[in-house]
Amino acid sequence: MKKYYWFLTCLLASMIFTSCNEELNIYLCEIISPESIRNGEEFEVRFGVGEDNEVKSVTFWMYLETSSTDGLEKIQIGEVRQYPFSVKYTPQNMIAGKYFISAEVESKDDDTAYTSLPASVNLKLYLGDAYQEGTIFSLDSEGSHGLIASDRDMVGVDRTLFIWGPSDGLGVSKSDGTANTTLLASKSSTESEMGYWFKSGFSYNDFDDWYIPSLEEGKILRMNKEYLENIKNHFYWTSSEMNGEYTDCAYVIDFSGNITEGEAGQKKYKENMVRLIRKF
Repeated sequence: MKKYYWFLTCLLASMIFTSCNEELNIYLCEIISPESIRNGEEFEVRFGVGEDNEVKSVTFWMYLETSSTDGLEKIQIGEVRQYPFSVKYTPQNMIAGKYFISAEVESKDDDTAYTSLPASVNLKLYLGDAYQEGTIFSLDSEGSHGLIASDRDMVGVDRTLFIWGPSDGLGVSKSDGTANTTLLASKSSTESEMGYWFKSGFSYNDFDDWYIPSLEEGKILRMNKEYLENIKNHFYWTSSEMNGEYTDCAYVIDFSGNITEGEAGQKKYKENMVRLIRKF
């Protein structure tokens, strides 16, 4: 059943409507989605045609705004063959940005297929989101980049406790955990040293760019510990050492609750846990 409408109104501030067409024939279409979506949270999309419309099937597609220029593929988020033509979908590990949602429609009469003009929706990242095999604990002002913590403590062949490493001063940074970890790896010689396990990079959950947080990154970890999984009531090493006469000590993160502010250190031969992080 063909209709000659052009429909573009705002029914609710939380819904998006759009129209679709095939050559000179314009069909009334209604793709509804939330104003914003997030990873791990289900949302619904509906193709708004009446029950008496001669629609055979509707396939829903989702794709990033830049897909046409950077080669990203469309994601099929569902297919339905009966009224109401709606699907529910839960994004997982999708990057932040503007996404388009379109409906590919096949009619019953003549098997004609057409695709709706896309509706748009923004996917946002939040602290605590499960993302890229970890948990987001820090985000930049734009909400698209930040830091991810592993969902478990570092393990090295039946070992969960590690000493910091070389007792002499290495000159590591208080803010650059990546560079610190590389330096520790080059100076560590035994399996008891946490840096030893990074000599060939540390691979976990399909990512090989994990590293030991610096002091400043460790402070962010402690500040946002409510978002972290499986954190123990224990001290955790940072990759930053203390200066001056205390170069035989390194900074720790206290997740026992005894120290909530300031800085704490321990002798480098002490055994502590390690929680790895990575950038995205």
